[in-house]
Amino acid sequence: MRVLGLRRRLGGAALMADAWAESLESHGIELVVDDVRAWMPDETGRKADKPVTKRLKDEVRGFDLVHALSYRAAWACSEALYVRSPWVYSAFDFPFTRHNDLVDRLNAARLGLCTTRTLRRHLDSADVLHMTTVDPPVPVPIARPSKEEARRMLGVPNEGFVIGGVGRWARERGFDDLIDAMDVVNQTFPHATLIIAGAGEDAALLRRRADAEGRKVILRDGFDDRWMVYQACDLLVVNSPRQAFSYPMAEAMRCGRCVMIRRDSGLEDVVSSGSTGMIHDPDLELGYTLVTALSRPDQLEAIGQSAQRDADLRFDVKASADRLARLYREAVGTSTALGSTQ
Repeated sequence: MRVLGLRRRLGGAALMADAWAESLESHGIELVVDDVRAWMPDETGRKADKPVTKRLKDEVRGFDLVHALSYRAAWACSEALYVRSPWVYSAFDFPFTRHNDLVDRLNAARLGLCTTRTLRRHLDSADVLHMTTVDPPVPVPIARPSKEEARRMLGVPNEGFVIGGVGRWARERGFDDLIDAMDVVNQTFPHATLIIAGAGEDAALLRRRADAEGRKVILRDGFDDRWMVYQACDLLVVNSPRQAFSYPMAEAMRCGRCVMIRRDSGLEDVVSSGSTGMIHDPDLELGYTLVTALSRPDQLEAIGQSAQRDADLRFDVKASADRLARLYREAVGTSTALGSTQ
């Protein structure tokens, strides 16, 4: 079976597709992930959809199934293929809108693959049909540095607590609030350090904020250093108010780190408070929540170990690919290759 994956951006959905692509080979499935940014714009509507539909009908020839890896790609599949040819989509995060126009197009898919039950309930309340939950595959490097080695490589002192943050440097990710919280944290733990890895449109703002804090806040450009951040930190904070799934959260859990999320984040389906992670109430000051967490280092370690056991089972790459392979075959059924149906 040949499956065409339509990817518009780098990020969690892209990591998910890459992990699936490698593991699906053992099932006799070739997942070809195509970057469609050059010809699939953000805009929709008759004028924008017409050239995208024409291009997509050409791109899918010879494939048995199309997998839209974003809501915009799902919209394009509905316009080009509707219900005549098999296609599925991944709902990785919450959509910006639940307008009927989007819902109608999602309902033309054979299946919608949701990352969490929280996201599935969110879409179900908008009358989206034909959905199931597939836990994302989260691979981790076999060889990872120890906490001490990671701190040395990152230039972080060994004697203090380290709080980590990883993700896109954008306002909605809440990194500026995390930097603000360090003023409170350092009053109790003067040697505590915040280290944030990532990239994004707020890079200049975060650099100014970090420079003002001195060595208490360290920024690492790009995502290649994220594994060192996970290994070095005592606590990873995911401070985004609206995410259905977070790869930094899942990766840190698989590294045995305690993760703190927001109560209104949408990630509560993954983290069980006090068992596999911690939950911050956004009505309370984040700095004081962090001080309380850091005051119990034994609990942080125990939660991290529990989180690792849970995440190793939940985000196993092979198990996720096995489930996806079954769903692909069910979606295709007796359909012929898409190229022969155009």
